[in-house]
Amino acid sequence: MSLQYDSRKCVPPLPDSTNDSYLREVLVFGSMTTGIPEITKENWPEVYARLHLTEISNGAFRTMVQDEKQVDVLLTPKDVKRWVGLSTNASPKTRVQFIKRFNYDLDNFVKVAKEIDKEVTHDVEASDAIAGG
Repeated sequence: MSLQYDSRKCVPPLPDSTNDSYLREVLVFGSMTTGIPEITKENWPEVYARLHLTEISNGAFRTMVQDEKQVDVLLTPKDVKRWVGLSTNASPKTRVQFIKRFNYDLDNFVKVAKEIDKEVTHDVEASDAIAGG
């Protein structure tokens, strides 16, 4: 099933600028990540929090060029709140279901850290052996 969205309930109606279009796409695809298919007056802080946690863990959804360098641009609460009324056909997820995916990420980060530690420990031991320590 294809991902569909409806922004007709956004009040006031949002202009169709390139920036708005790009932000809409981020929020539409972000609805699959957050498991919140509609941004409402009541849930927009939860939508923002889930998106922010995702960005902190995986990197920003948006980037921009500043001083000839590409930099991350994190979503703000204002970015999300102005899209109250946006809805998609994404599958809903409870908060527990959403957070569960970060447990998997956390386990992988621990595994990677342990592998790096083995390499660093090996390199230090080899360096000590060469130095006669």
